[in-house]
Amino acid sequence: MDTDTEVQTNLKIPKSLKEKLKAAAKENRRSMTAELIARLESTFEETRLYGHKLSDEVTAEDANDLQARVEAVEAAIHALLGEGEALHIARRRAQQAERRADEKRRESEEGDSD
Repeated sequence: MDTDTEVQTNLKIPKSLKEKLKAAAKENRRSMTAELIARLESTFEETRLYGHKLSDEVTAEDANDLQARVEAVEAAIHALLGEGEALHIARRRAQQAERRADEKRRESEEGDSD
């Protein structure tokens, strides 16, 4: 930490807010400090999105609309990933059931040949 430009600050926040901040930091692949700084800075500069400065031609309203759209896309991606995982599990279970059925069929055929 560069002590000339940054200072350490102790901050009391509700536990639930800390958990939200922690989750957002993980989702945005940042430290909690970086997440908090990005969020604070965005409140002082209206043309920031997720802590990144946008073009001066972008209005605060445009930035809010873009943020809402990005969040909707992220939610859709998370939903698709979840569905993909569920589909993978279902396929694996179906394959296991098919193998068990094949084994029973072979055992039955072997028993019939005796």
